[in-house]
Amino acid sequence: MDEDALEGLDIVTEQIEDAKAFNPALKLAGVLITSYQNTDGEAAGVEWLEQNTDFNILGIIRYSKKVAENTFLRKPIYEYSPCCAAAQGYKKFVTAYTGKAR
Repeated sequence: MDEDALEGLDIVTEQIEDAKAFNPALKLAGVLITSYQNTDGEAAGVEWLEQNTDFNILGIIRYSKKVAENTFLRKPIYEYSPCCAAAQGYKKFVTAYTGKAR
């Protein structure tokens, strides 16, 4: 969560609006915050997003070194390190979003 991410969110939102010319049913369901570290700055970014935008925060996935380690193995993070914070966060998000547990 940083200023660049919020700027990127504005860009994606504009692109979705442009794509609605081809598919008016498109909508941004919300944002999934990833690689989150509970610092004062990142917490302030989440708070700003909640208070100053209409974006629905779908979930927050905590940072884990295991995600970077796993990039060479190319396994789903839940298989590589099922107990790490990121894997648990993604599992919680997918279960909530789809209504289906793994």
